[in-house]
Amino acid sequence: MALETGDAATWGGTVVTFGMACYAIAQGVGQRRDLRRQNELQAEASQLQRRQIEAAERHTLAMEQLLGQLTAASRQGTPVPAAEPPAWQSVPPLPPAQRPVPPPPPLSRPAPEETPSAEDAWEDEREEPAEPSSGREPGGPAAPPEHRPQPDPYGSPVPAGPPVSAGPPTTPAYGFPQQGGYAAPQVQQPGAAPWGAGPAPFPPVPPWTPAGIWRVERVGRHGFALRNTGTETRTGVRVSRVNLPSSARGVPEDAVVRPGESAEFLMAAERGQPVPGAVLVSWHGQPGEVGVPVPQG
Repeated sequence: MALETGDAATWGGTVVTFGMACYAIAQGVGQRRDLRRQNELQAEASQLQRRQIEAAERHTLAMEQLLGQLTAASRQGTPVPAAEPPAWQSVPPLPPAQRPVPPPPPLSRPAPEETPSAEDAWEDEREEPAEPSSGREPGGPAAPPEHRPQPDPYGSPVPAGPPVSAGPPTTPAYGFPQQGGYAAPQVQQPGAAPWGAGPAPFPPVPPWTPAGIWRVERVGRHGFALRNTGTETRTGVRVSRVNLPSSARGVPEDAVVRPGESAEFLMAAERGQPVPGAVLVSWHGQPGEVGVPVPQG
């Protein structure tokens, strides 16, 4: 009986020791896996930093070339001052007493005006037509304009219209033909709410809107690139760390992304922290965050 009890204790201790050994082995494997992942992330972070430095150098070179072109163009447009003659060719100016005096201008007088002769005045009177008598006194009021019938393009005369009055225009009745045509019906403004109905409620705003100008692409094993597919440069671009794993590196916080370019960052899945299905992006001029899907692979 004592032998059986001792054997049971021995076997129990052996099982506990074996379980602890297995747990230690599993912990070691997990730590080695995490260490290997950290090393990969560190290597990719170094490559990412090198790519960012190269991109900054390219932008600096482009700005220097543009500045050089502008400087050359401004130099070409600036007039060059004329070269002064040498000292042995320059002639000293004469003193005021020895300078020649210009001659005075010739005397001139205005030409006499020609007086029209009696024959010219008589011919002018013959050429001027006699004004028709208007039938009113010289100091009286002006006569009203006469309404004459206007010719019709088909040849038939058109009767004269009614006299023009300065009074207010009459409002035609709705639906009956008037002199100016049918009255225009009242058009209801589009979108006007019926009587007694309140304004339409605004649609609920979600915490983040679907992706618009942004697209996330994979760069390498743990690298991701947030690309600007729009036509404008976005400033203050930031990726929220709310749903990112703790292994995320180089996440944009205040980046400037030009059209067609991208902002790269790194992240890898860890124990209990998988790669999210979407990242939340915000930038200057955007009231809320935009959810951009992350490709899984």
